[in-house]
Amino acid sequence: IAVNGTISLFHPTSYYSCISAQGPDVSLRSVRLWASAFHPHGGKREHRLNVIHQSDRDYLYVEPFFFRPHTAARGLLKCTDDVLLQITSTSPKVEKPNFVSKVRESLNFMNGTRSAIVFAGGQPVKFRRVGLNEWVRIS
Repeated sequence: IAVNGTISLFHPTSYYSCISAQGPDVSLRSVRLWASAFHPHGGKREHRLNVIHQSDRDYLYVEPFFFRPHTAARGLLKCTDDVLLQITSTSPKVEKPNFVSKVRESLNFMNGTRSAIVFAGGQPVKFRRVGLNEWVRIS
């Protein structure tokens, strides 16, 4: 929602449809959801908010988590868009038009690599903002 306090106007906005405004490496960050479903015993299973920024740091970071290719993900990727939408969304009738493509993107990312490669040495992946909404990986 966008708010213009001067004239008391509220209206929906698509700010987050801008790729750079979504933050860095959306696919990697989305994989965390799938990893917790497909690999529940692949690491620490904690039910907590995953913080990617702290005010005393000038970068965003993604802490290491376990994932690898999974047969269930391959099965989901074989579904039609309509079926994938029904299976993966809690509210399929109101998802944005790019929802299914984003699901496919994150599942393909997960099936194309392993956490040991992404999080080399068990280290977090860090990103620094460059300019308004561009991101560069710094580790």
